[in-house]
Amino acid sequence: MALAWTTWGPLHLADQLGRPVHGGLRIAPSTIGRLLRRMGLHTVPVSCQETRWGRVAMLDLHSAQAAGGLTEQTRAQLAAAQRRQVPHIQASQPGDLVCIDTSYSGELKGVGKVRQYTACDAAGSLAVAQVSLGFSAKAAARFLTRRFFPTYQASGWPLQRILADPGSEHRGAFDRACQERDIRHCRTKPRHA
Repeated sequence: MALAWTTWGPLHLADQLGRPVHGGLRIAPSTIGRLLRRMGLHTVPVSCQETRWGRVAMLDLHSAQAAGGLTEQTRAQLAAAQRRQVPHIQASQPGDLVCIDTSYSGELKGVGKVRQYTACDAAGSLAVAQVSLGFSAKAAARFLTRRFFPTYQASGWPLQRILADPGSEHRGAFDRACQERDIRHCRTKPRHA
């Protein structure tokens, strides 16, 4: 079962073994974890994702030993999956690219919804953040003009481009604030789940 469902951990495998269709066995997840380690199908978990990929790598090793190597189709699928990885955002010097985002921080009793506007240079370590009650293009433009631009101008680097998500707060007044300063505003692609 561990080889059939490589991304399942000990808890999920114990649940599945407990189902009548799989024999209705009641085995503790810790016992399954010890068995996985003994068979070399468990990796030291730095993160949940690494553990899963470690089991997938072990499955590849087991299938290569049993069936002899990967088929051309499997190799092509693996290569395509590696090419689909999210590209890394980088800039060669400060000012080439500044990434801006807005995050919901929570709701304060008697105050309302609180959001944080954050701008970070992709090449350097300069970052500016501001907490705000407003969530609009005007509030984002205010963050740019009153908080971010003065701080960035004091650093002495010319600002070329701003990267933001395609949210409504990065349109309208935000776009105009960028245009007034001859800064190119780029948007990330929307995430598709």
